[in-house]
Amino acid sequence: RYRHGNPIGTIAAAVLILVVVLVAAYAAVGRGQPAIVDTVSDGMFRLTIQAAKGTYDAEEPIDVVATLEYVGQDPAIEVLSHPGMPGFGVGRVDGTNRVDPAYRGSCVSYSFVRGQPVAYPFAKSGGLHDDIPYASFMAEYLDITDGRSDPVLRLPPGTWRIFAVADFAEGDCGGLMHTLEAGITVVVGVSTSSTALPSASVDALSSTPSPIPPATATPVPSPTLPPPDVAVPYPDGCAAYGLSERRCAYIVDWALTKAGIRDVESTTIELLGDPDCPDSACVRHWSHFIVRIRLTPATGTAVDVPLTCSRRGGRLSLLCTEHPQIQVRTVSDAYTDVPCSGPAPENPCATPLPTIDPAAAADARPLDIATLDIPIDHIGSYSITLGTAVLPNGILSTATFGLSDDTPSDVLISGGGMLLSVTSLDGGPPFDNYYSRGWRAGTESVKAMLTFTVEWFEPGAILQVTAIHVD
Repeated sequence: RYRHGNPIGTIAAAVLILVVVLVAAYAAVGRGQPAIVDTVSDGMFRLTIQAAKGTYDAEEPIDVVATLEYVGQDPAIEVLSHPGMPGFGVGRVDGTNRVDPAYRGSCVSYSFVRGQPVAYPFAKSGGLHDDIPYASFMAEYLDITDGRSDPVLRLPPGTWRIFAVADFAEGDCGGLMHTLEAGITVVVGVSTSSTALPSASVDALSSTPSPIPPATATPVPSPTLPPPDVAVPYPDGCAAYGLSERRCAYIVDWALTKAGIRDVESTTIELLGDPDCPDSACVRHWSHFIVRIRLTPATGTAVDVPLTCSRRGGRLSLLCTEHPQIQVRTVSDAYTDVPCSGPAPENPCATPLPTIDPAAAADARPLDIATLDIPIDHIGSYSITLGTAVLPNGILSTATFGLSDDTPSDVLISGGGMLLSVTSLDGGPPFDNYYSRGWRAGTESVKAMLTFTVEWFEPGAILQVTAIHVD
C-alpha cells in the first residue's frame, strides 16, 4: 500500500484526522431476522450494502458489508479512485448526527471481472476537528485510542441510515466518473417486536426505467423544470434542463453509447427529471442529478439512462458542466507516496534515499519554459515533446506546468486532462515512485512530454501552456 504524505484536503484551519479500519468478519445471517439489503446500479456497476439484520441493541456490534460488481459488456475493467473506496458513513434519520467518509488524496487502480462481485467490509473514516457539526458524536463513533479507531461499528439508540459510497473514474483519474450510493436503515435500542423498519432507499443511478410514483405521492417540481416523469422531446427540451445545444448533444451521444444503441435515426429520444428526488427537499450528498435520457428504439423496450455527476470530479467533463476544467496532471503527483508493507506500526515503510551528491547537482540541468503555444488542428491524441533535462542521481524533484486558461471555450479536452510525463533517455526505470525507483550515481538525462486528447475544437484554437519546469 502507499501512505500519502498530504491529507485529502483542509477543513478551515483544522487538522484532518483520517482513520480507516476494517470491521470484523461479516455475519451473513441475523438471529431470526432477515438481512437488510439495498442495491443500486448505473448500468455498468452494481453496488450492494447489507446488514445481517435490521434491529440491534444499543452498542451491539453491527455487521455490514458492501459489494461492488462490474456488470458491463467487457470481460473485465480497471477503474481508478482514492484508496479506501468504497467509503462508508452513518447518519441518524432525524438529522441530528452524521459522519461522512473521508479519503486519502492519491489515486489507485481497482480491477473487476464481469459478474464477480468484490466484497468490502465496513470501515470507519472521518475528518475530525472541533468546529465541524456533530464533532462530539464523530469522536465517539471513531473511538480513537493510541491513534487507532475501534474497528467495530456500534451506534447509540435511534433510527440510522448506514451507507456506502463508490466513486471512481474510467480510463484515468479525473475521467468519466461513476458515483453510486447505497444505504440501509437499521433501528438501534428498540424492541424488534414493536418496530417496523423503514424501506431500504433506492438510488437514482439505476439505468432501468423508473416506475411512476404512486398516486399518494405529490411531487413538487422546480418552477423551471418539468415534473420528473413528464418526458420532453430532444432537442427542444434541452433548455428546460439548462443545457446548451452542444452539451445536450454530448450527453445524448454518451447515453446512446452507454445503452449500446447504434440505430440513432429510428430511436426516439426524450428528456426527463430525477425520479427519486421529485422535490426540493431531496438532498444528494455525493452527486447531483443532471438529466435522464429515455431512448426508445423502433423495435425494442425504452431504456432510461440517468446522468448524475460527482461533486468532486464533475467539473472536468462536459457531461457535468458547460465549462469543463482541463485537469493538469504531472508524473510527480503521487511520486513521493511512501510505500509500506502493510498497516502501521508493525509493517515498516520505505526510508528516504541518500541525499543528492554535490557533484551530480553541479552537472544537472533543469528544463524551464515560460510559455508554449500549442495549436489545435485535429481531434484525437496529442504528444508534445517539451525538451530534455539532466537530473542529479536520477532523482526527480519537480515536474510542474500550468495553463493560461484552464476552461477554454474553443477546445474540449477529455476528462483525463493534460499529463506532463518524464521518461529516462539513459535506460532508467519509469518515474512511478521516488522510493522504488532508487538512487543512481552521476546524472540521468530525461525527456519531458505533454500528452492529452482533444474531443472537439474550433478552428484556430490554441492552448497556451505556462511555467513548465522539470528538475
